Amino acid sequence: MESILFQLEKALWGWPLLILLMGSGCGIMIRLRFQPLRELPGAFCLLFRQKTHKKGGVSAFGALCTAMSATIGTGNIVGVATALSLGGPGALIWMELSALTGLSLKYAEGYMAVRYRWRDPDGRPYGGPFAYIERGLGISYRLFARLFAFFGAAAGICGVGSFVQIGSVTACLETALSEHFDQIPRLHMLWGKQIPIPSLCVGIFLTMLSAWAIRNGMLGVSRLSAILVPLMGGAYLICCGLVLFRFRVELPEILNKMLTSAFDFKSAGAGILGTISAGVSRGVFSNEAGLGTAPIAAASAEDVTPEEQG
Repeated sequence: MESILFQLEKALWGWPLLILLMGSGCGIMIRLRFQPLRELPGAFCLLFRQKTHKKGGVSAFGALCTAMSATIGTGNIVGVATALSLGGPGALIWMELSALTGLSLKYAEGYMAVRYRWRDPDGRPYGGPFAYIERGLGISYRLFARLFAFFGAAAGICGVGSFVQIGSVTACLETALSEHFDQIPRLHMLWGKQIPIPSLCVGIFLTMLSAWAIRNGMLGVSRLSAILVPLMGGAYLICCGLVLFRFRVELPEILNKMLTSAFDFKSAGAGILGTISAGVSRGVFSNEAGLGTAPIAAASAEDVTPEEQG
């Protein structure tokens, strides 16, 4: 199975998809006349706007935090580490470049999520790519909307969602207990796998936490995210600052290696595709630009215009 998934990833993350992602991001940025960059101060001001007064509604800030909850942590830590191990120091530069072009994609996703959303019988908004594909492009594209919904659900369950989160937590646990892990009892599963008891307990515990978090639907998730995500972001920035300060002497040499390996096409040869691919693919995993998950959360925001949510 690992071999099949690796070959599939290698086939998908080739030049066509890299050009499609970064090319479309650059194209939208030019069409918007660099609005996502020009309006960045205004975007930060919207973060501190009062929550919605509509009873039972999700605030724009809550929707934003829900969309960011998967990127801060596993996306920014595991994604960067994976890019570094797969593509070398130069992959980090391509992560940053994909983030810059991704600004326009994120704006477009947030705008269309609010512009082309539906409302349920109780008046609560919902939507996402499946909504703006059908409503924006027309009813003839309903098949593509349904395909996105199917593959998006599959990716959430088996791809960038549950498996990655739980796998990262259990991997950290195994590393922390590496000295004693061989002595830890293991559970023999029906399909021949041996799962350590601590890993199984972590999975069950996270499942229970997730069930508790989603018991009230999108409203409960957004309220919890609005509390946890700022704390996560603050802790992340503080820890990154401490690491940079600790290794401040080595920073010029590190930056030189990053820039050299990212753009040294002659010496890199065929390996440059691996560097770019690792950077862009991990960049998408980190910021989710163009992935289609963030607009599902954005569509639930009340009392907000498409431009403001974008």
